[in-house]
Amino acid sequence: MDNHIYTVSDFELATRFLFYGREDGVYFATNGNNQIDKHTASINRLIRGGKGREVVDLIKQISIEGRAPKQGPLLYALALCARCDDKLTKTTAYRSLIEVCRLPTHLFQFIKYAEELSGETSGWGRAQRKAVSHWYNQPSFQKNPMKLLRLGSKYRRRHTFSHQDVIRLGHVKPEGPHSAFAIRYLAKGKENVDDIDTSDGMISNAYLFVLALEKAKNCSPNDTSLLCQLIKDHELSHQHLPTTSLTSAEVWRSLTYTMPITALIRHLGKLSKLYLLENGSMEEAHVIGRLENVENLRFARIHPFTLLTAWNSYRRGHSGPYKRLIWTVNHKIADVLETAFYKSFASVEPIKKRILIAVDGSEAMMQPANGMKEVSARSTAVAMAFIFAKMADNTEVVLVKDQLYPVNLDQSDNLEVASQKFSINGTCDYCDPCKPINWARENKMKFDAIVFFTASLAFNNNVNPSAAMRQYREELGIPRARLVNVGMASNEFTVTDQTDIDMLNVVGLDSTILTIISDFFKR
Repeated sequence: MDNHIYTVSDFELATRFLFYGREDGVYFATNGNNQIDKHTASINRLIRGGKGREVVDLIKQISIEGRAPKQGPLLYALALCARCDDKLTKTTAYRSLIEVCRLPTHLFQFIKYAEELSGETSGWGRAQRKAVSHWYNQPSFQKNPMKLLRLGSKYRRRHTFSHQDVIRLGHVKPEGPHSAFAIRYLAKGKENVDDIDTSDGMISNAYLFVLALEKAKNCSPNDTSLLCQLIKDHELSHQHLPTTSLTSAEVWRSLTYTMPITALIRHLGKLSKLYLLENGSMEEAHVIGRLENVENLRFARIHPFTLLTAWNSYRRGHSGPYKRLIWTVNHKIADVLETAFYKSFASVEPIKKRILIAVDGSEAMMQPANGMKEVSARSTAVAMAFIFAKMADNTEVVLVKDQLYPVNLDQSDNLEVASQKFSINGTCDYCDPCKPINWARENKMKFDAIVFFTASLAFNNNVNPSAAMRQYREELGIPRARLVNVGMASNEFTVTDQTDIDMLNVVGLDSTILTIISDFFKR
């Protein structure tokens, strides 16, 4: 029965780590307790086996393509390669720093990991100093100092490091007049650039930006007009402003016109709380116009699930279970978020796989989803099934109770209609995770992947989804059929089979779940 078990190679284990922060095929969405340092044995073996450069290439490829849900595992793996004893791996890792660490936040996190992996030494050897110096002098910063200034002033301190710390520890020396201006400002502030020749147009613009940053930093709560003008003239973000100014409606009015679309979606509740999105207002028209621009949403790579989460959050009129922020809902904004959600599917790369989506119909699914405390696991699972049905070319959806009930989701359905189709009478105390697998096997239905959305991954001892999946593969002749178990209200898990590269367990929920699962199907 197990003739087709696929042996997990070290490269596949390393790939698991880069995506999930673990080698055992489990992704923790919410609690972050991945014990990242306990799951790098495969990377260490690859480095010892002379494959370190290939590991760095894999890190770089996944990072550049934006496929990993979180940067932490990629940065930890890069630091591991940079601090290893293999000279070629070390050199390749440090040369990849610019491509992997695209933001100061990433650089600071890499340095933190490199220090932790250096044992009794500081980690600031010649190779690291050279790489960090090159990061601050990279070609794009040499051409335009504004790029480094904007990034550096937005992300001044992260992971216990500041630019001042890193520039000092890295012995960073400017390699040209443009990067010199930005580096000197980030290292010691405005007084360190007052004497620089500003006859160069780019340096002149950079100096004006520095003056704007300093004026903004020193603004009092009464200097609202000046602050709004600075935001408009220099496109300052809220990270550039004094914390005391972020209670001002006029400041947020100015920010509404300059913030990126992702930030705008995130702050819709705040804008409504400050009465900036009133019916007929210019800000309402501006926000609606941006949300209706499908091309901008596609360019910003905003996933349908992100828009669904924003829509559900905004129309509730408050944030979080403790209602720390309460606002009056603008129904035009809520409606345009809903429309944007449905339109966003046109920009998503379709999943060209045969997929069975199974939703647990037990009473346990009525508890809140872990990571989305105001939404039940059932409602979230229905939304997930709906989105997958839109994204995949060939899906079968079933509700699992005492028996399986096929759910026919049409492309013309909206989420409300889809939810009604899952409303099947009858209760169920426990849902057997093997049931959808066995149903597909008994009915000779061939799927490339089976996804089971359930409340908990802590299955009964007499239940073995791994064995059921292997039997399904064997009998239907699909040796690489994949199994994904998603524990939506769980902090625990029973791993299916850690040696099976085609099985994945997801614990909890976050905005990256659909991306994680979609990429797992495609690999």
